[in-house]
Amino acid sequence: MKSQVDVVAVSFHWGLHFQPEKIPMYGFQVGHAAVDAGADLILGGHDHVLKGIEVYKGKVIFYALNNFAFGMGRHVPREESSRLAYGARMFQEMYNFEPDPGTIWHPDAKRTIIGKVMIEGGVIQKVSYLPCYINYEKGAQPEIVTRSDPRGEEVFNYMEKITRSQKMTTKFTWEGDEIVISQ
Repeated sequence: MKSQVDVVAVSFHWGLHFQPEKIPMYGFQVGHAAVDAGADLILGGHDHVLKGIEVYKGKVIFYALNNFAFGMGRHVPREESSRLAYGARMFQEMYNFEPDPGTIWHPDAKRTIIGKVMIEGGVIQKVSYLPCYINYEKGAQPEIVTRSDPRGEEVFNYMEKITRSQKMTTKFTWEGDEIVISQ
């Protein structure tokens, strides 16, 4: 593929549902193998919570971007309320967590990000993310939050914490209202 395009971005549906921080060993193995095979960027999803970000051989691996737009918000119509309660109870039993009130989601799922990639001359020049927060009061709408918003700092601190918990040394630096990712 690399000979036919400028940038190879690979998206993996992988990971562990509702398990904050923990990246399974196969995630590291598969992510690294994809980079070794020519991928320039890895975008992971499936976990329903954020996971750490790694820079491997100069390439960024987002292990889980979390939910961004998902159909089950806080306020659901009355006829769907039993479905929401069933989903919350099912997730609580399966994954052993207490959902955010009125949702089926893990409390850490309200923090999310938008990955941002600047490509110039057919090469990735900069990878960053925009911190976001899921607003359950508005039907689970994602909101971009800025550095001056306490929620923006919360997402930044959370990303650093979960990345460090997996022994990754990725650096995160505020640049305006986005966070630049570097080795």
